[in-house]
Amino acid sequence: MEEYVLKGEGLRKVYYGEGVSVEALKDASFTIYPGEFVVVLGPSGSGKSTLLNMLGGMDQPSDGKLFYVRQTKNGPEEIELTSLNADKISDYRREAVGFVFQFFNLIPSLSALENVELSASMSENPRDCREMMRLVNLEGREKHFPSQLSGGEQQRVSIARAIVKRPKLLLCDEPTGALDSRNSVEVVKLLVKVKEEMGCPIIAITHNAAMAQVADRVFYMKDGMLEKIVTNEHPIPVEEMVW
Repeated sequence: MEEYVLKGEGLRKVYYGEGVSVEALKDASFTIYPGEFVVVLGPSGSGKSTLLNMLGGMDQPSDGKLFYVRQTKNGPEEIELTSLNADKISDYRREAVGFVFQFFNLIPSLSALENVELSASMSENPRDCREMMRLVNLEGREKHFPSQLSGGEQQRVSIARAIVKRPKLLLCDEPTGALDSRNSVEVVKLLVKVKEEMGCPIIAITHNAAMAQVADRVFYMKDGMLEKIVTNEHPIPVEEMVW
């Protein structure tokens, strides 16, 4: 079996309204490999979010197939996600996928550490929560509530919350969209660090072309189509990224 984490074949999504239909994703085929940083680049309305929602099991395609390879004691097992029922898809989201959102989605009544601990409580084999806070450079801020943290700090808590459950892939929805340039660079630096230290592939959708400079591969989207996939032979260090 080819070594991969996700594979899409002819994925298509059509949304229907009153007398109208919108084809948000058109015949997208791709493969996501272990330990790579993929940036999905395109303007608003290009189909980025639709694709990410499918990868995360939050939406089902109208046509096409999506496969996931799970590692078991007996070796890799290929699962067709598009054939699973709602309960099995929910298991996939909980066990395999970490999410990082543009507007953080932290629970305001919980401290930074408690937000991470809540995610850990839903995992069978979580990482140490305080260690995750150290990894995202928030040691000493564990007891602060989201309202007491900057946007960049909130996003780092969001990343800690996502990776504490040992995800097999990390999906990022405009992870720098609500941040200034300095905090954006810090978040991208942290994502690269997570990829290098934990080995799970990271897929980040964005409209900011700067992120493509540090990616292993770039998926270019336009008008619902995956126009091309470009391999970045020489990703630059995050410190050299021009934002």
